[in-house]
Amino acid sequence: MKLITLIENTSETEKLQIENGISFYVEHAGANFVIDFGASDRLMKNASKMQINLSRLSFAVLTRNDDTCTGGAYAVIRANPGIKLFAQREVKNDYYINSGVFTVPNGLPVKFFDKYADHFVLYNTFQQCAANGKYVDGVYLMTAEYYDERWSSREKSSLVRHGGKYIKDDLYADSFCVIFPGEEKDGCIIVAPAARTGLPNIVATVRENWVNVNVLAIICGFEMAGKTQKHLNCSPDFCAETADALRRLNVGQIYACHSTGQRAYDVMKETLSSQLQYLRTGEMLEF
Repeated sequence: MKLITLIENTSETEKLQIENGISFYVEHAGANFVIDFGASDRLMKNASKMQINLSRLSFAVLTRNDDTCTGGAYAVIRANPGIKLFAQREVKNDYYINSGVFTVPNGLPVKFFDKYADHFVLYNTFQQCAANGKYVDGVYLMTAEYYDERWSSREKSSLVRHGGKYIKDDLYADSFCVIFPGEEKDGCIIVAPAARTGLPNIVATVRENWVNVNVLAIICGFEMAGKTQKHLNCSPDFCAETADALRRLNVGQIYACHSTGQRAYDVMKETLSSQLQYLRTGEMLEF
C-alpha cells in the first residue's frame, strides 16, 4: 500500500501548492483512488508535478461534505467520466458554516449530487469499496458507531439545512477509511482526513468491527486548528487528553495533517513523542 498527500495546509517544498484542504492518493490491491478532493483543483496540479495520473482512477472517496474536502470533485469527475464516488448518504444535505455574523454555504450543494447521482455509491455505516464491479480487497469506509462526547471536535460552527431551518450538524455523515495492507490478522491503517467525531471513537469503532485489530498507523486531521494553524479551536487540555487516550489505546504511528494545526500538534507531541509525526503535501507513506 502506498499513500501520498496530494494537498494539505503545509509543504516542505515550494514546488507544490498548499491550501486549507485535504486529499490523499492511494495505491492498494491493484486499485488507485483518492480520498477527498481538497478545496480546489490544485490537487490535479500537484499530482501532475508528482507524475501521478489522476485521469485513470479506480474510484474516489468523499469522507465529508465540506469546502476543504470537495473543491476538486468537479475536476476529478471531468478527468474520470465514469468514476464511482463512495460516500455516506447524508453528505447529500445542504451544509452551512455559522461564522458568528453570517451563515454561509459549505461544501457541495444538493444539486451537485442530483446531477452526478449515477456516480455515487451511498452507504449508511459500512461499505467495502469496489472497482469495475468487484470489491477491492481490504478497503472499507465507515462512520463512527462508537461515540463518546468527550472526544468529539470542539468546533461547532457546522450546520445542516432541513425544512428551511438550520440545525446543528450531528456529524453522522463524517466517515473514514480502513485499509488492510496485507492479511487482516496483521493489522490495518485508518485514514480520517477530518476526525470531528474524535479519533479515540474512530479507533473504538474499528476495534468493534474487527475485534482487537492491530492499528498499524493512523493518518488524521484532528480538527483542532483555530483561525490559523497556530491557533486552537479547543483548550490545550483537550489536545493533551486526546493524545493520552491514543497512547493508552496502543496504536501504531500517528500522522497528523490538515485540520490538526501546528499548535495542537505541538501539544500532543509532548505526550506522544516520536509516535506522532506530521504528514505534509507531497509526502509518501508505504506499508
